[in-house]
Amino acid sequence: MKVFRYVYVATFLFAVVMSFIADLPMWVKLVVLAWTVAPALINEYQLKKKATAAAERAEHASNSLPDQILHAYRENS
Repeated sequence: MKVFRYVYVATFLFAVVMSFIADLPMWVKLVVLAWTVAPALINEYQLKKKATAAAERAEHASNSLPDQILHAYRENS
C-alpha cells in the first residue's frame, strides 16, 4: 500500500471525527467530508489508469508472430 493512502485515510478519519465533534450544519459537514475524500478518489483513479496503460504496453511488447496477429485482429475489430 502506498504511503499517500495512509495519509488520505488518516485525514478522512480526522475529518469524520471532527464532523461529529464540531457543532456545524449538516451541509458543512458533508462538504468537509467530500473535500477530504476527493483527492483519494482522484488519485486512485489515476493509479488505476496508469496501471491499465502499463499492462496494455506490456501486452503489446511481445514480438512473437501469434501475439502480433492477435493484436492486429484486436485493433481492427
